[in-house]
Amino acid sequence: MYRLLAGPTTLDRLVAVDTLVAMAMCGIGTLAAATGDTTVTYSLAALALISFVGSVSVARFRVPDKRREP
Repeated sequence: MYRLLAGPTTLDRLVAVDTLVAMAMCGIGTLAAATGDTTVTYSLAALALISFVGSVSVARFRVPDKRREP
């Protein structure tokens, strides 16, 4: 969470968001395995697709960060 809120660069924030989405996907997968309910796998697939497209678009179209002066 710290890296997401106060990351020095946008790519640090992107990695933090990807980590949170991956953790959510693991939770949904665990829920599906524990309950045997396969209807939640649609949300798992949607999360994976949205996460991938979002990461690629941010990495492709981001503006370079300004360097901080010490």
